[in-house]
Amino acid sequence: MLIIDQSAITRFYWQLYYNFLGCITLMRGETCMVFNKKMFVLIIIPGILGVLLSFAMSIFQMNRDTTITAGILLKQLDNVTQIVKHTTKLTSILVMKPCKDILEQLIVNGALTPYVRTTGLIENNFQICSSVSGFKKMNVNDVYGTSFHNKNKESRIVSISGTSFVPGKTAIVFLMPIGNDMTAFSIVESRYIYDLMDVLDDENDDSFSLRFTEGPAIISGVNNNDRLYMLKRDFNSAISQARLTVTTPMISLYPYIISNVLYILPLSIILSFILYFLWQHWMSRKM
Repeated sequence: MLIIDQSAITRFYWQLYYNFLGCITLMRGETCMVFNKKMFVLIIIPGILGVLLSFAMSIFQMNRDTTITAGILLKQLDNVTQIVKHTTKLTSILVMKPCKDILEQLIVNGALTPYVRTTGLIENNFQICSSVSGFKKMNVNDVYGTSFHNKNKESRIVSISGTSFVPGKTAIVFLMPIGNDMTAFSIVESRYIYDLMDVLDDENDDSFSLRFTEGPAIISGVNNNDRLYMLKRDFNSAISQARLTVTTPMISLYPYIISNVLYILPLSIILSFILYFLWQHWMSRKM
């Protein structure tokens, strides 16, 4: 059993202090040599190990938190995708009927479904029916600023920078091809995604960039263009066809490092004591 003598510890640090003063005031070479060896073994090495361990733990913890944050965001996005896909499928079932006969049902579907701004039908790049604009035929390029041609005949999700009805407001469009150049669609306002991003980026000052198969990225968070990044990771979702990029500035690593240093510093001091007693034991046996 190792018994730590408190008086021995006190004498040890007084001895280090005395030797340090001797190095400065008397320039005693032999004393300085002994002092430097003790300082290197008992302070420098544990200190370096503590800093390296704190840094490694901080990176691991920040990486873990980033993964959790991205998982929360993508899971919510997948939930929205499932809801809106269901609404789009309900719209596609009504394709064989005239718009005036299905308009009331489209309005109900759009109004009662969370997140959905509008739902409707597109034929040959013309919007022929919508829960917002009714049965007025409108060119898709004029309304949404892009065309929704789907050569692969597969459901896809795209983002647009706005519509003629709501300009400047990024939106997410869910497209479901039906056949005969017909496509069912539903539109979701991106503000739901922005709100979630704003909540999640508070802790680590993260910046989010969300991209779909086409269209502009949905970007939220602090403008980190001129800041030094510590961590940049990409996450993908097959359900929502989204790619999420999370960037975290280096300054966000500091709280982790401080917390770990406060935890590891006492361990480094204990390690210094252990090294000292081992060194003292070795010297006594050598003598």
